[in-house]
Amino acid sequence: MRVLVTGGAGFLGRHVVADLLRAGHAVVTLGRSPVPPSWPCPHVVGDICSEVARRAAARAEGIVHLAGLPDVSYSLRHPAEVGRVNAAGTLNVLEGAREQGARVVLLSTQRVYARALTPLAEDAPLAADTPYGLSKRQAEEWCALYHALYGVPTVVLRGFSIYGPGQVVQGGSSGVVSILAQRALAGLPLEIDSAALRDFVAVADLVQAVRLALLHPRAGGRVYNVGTGVATTLVELAEAVCRAVGATVPIRRPPEGPAPGFVADITRIRADLGYAPTVGLAEGLQRYVAWLRDMRADPVEGAANPRAAGG
Repeated sequence: MRVLVTGGAGFLGRHVVADLLRAGHAVVTLGRSPVPPSWPCPHVVGDICSEVARRAAARAEGIVHLAGLPDVSYSLRHPAEVGRVNAAGTLNVLEGAREQGARVVLLSTQRVYARALTPLAEDAPLAADTPYGLSKRQAEEWCALYHALYGVPTVVLRGFSIYGPGQVVQGGSSGVVSILAQRALAGLPLEIDSAALRDFVAVADLVQAVRLALLHPRAGGRVYNVGTGVATTLVELAEAVCRAVGATVPIRRPPEGPAPGFVADITRIRADLGYAPTVGLAEGLQRYVAWLRDMRADPVEGAANPRAAGG
């Protein structure tokens, strides 16, 4: 299959690209910046809202649409930019896709949901309390409309808290695993300001879900959660990070008791696509910490390191 991966040079994209290439697909990536000379497939430089991006989408048989601005804090400061990239960019990709009827797999987010204390099924109440969450809801709605009006086989994957090799986050409201792991490796205190529940899913399992969404005949027109179904408080995460690092650092804890958050009900994706999480949190953190240590000894550019790209 000819597959376009938008945002293919990013953290998630590198893992998806490596997986698709291993499976024998003809992959092209698209992003705003050039890639290193050793990049393993053709790459198109272009903004996601550009004619260049639309034409690249029109040449594909399948599209994995990862390009976007994912940070909630950033969206609060730059709502118009986030709306343009996340919502209008998706519309531009869909316009290209309908020329050949390419399947479009959109990576959406847990942040479209209202926070809850129980696992969130795909029909759970939605929220529109941040520009980021709203922009992703709009992207999902464009997918649903293009499927209904033009027969474009769209699939929406609502990713929960994705982490793994290749992820390096310096701040913001996304990437809490990366932030805590880097602080623990540096011997710094871990500051937890909420007991909120999260569902931490290893990037290897996100890759599995993308593969199924792209190829499974039942996926077209559907929305799926991608998580583990396991609820973990941020304090429990901090404790697990310390175990993975083998460090004893102070954990500054919030008041006792879990707070509402985002945990996936994965009943639908299990039943429809046969998805099953394969990497538990302890194993996933061991892999990630090993990658961080390796990166510091032998600096690499994200998951371009083959040892990391394998997930």
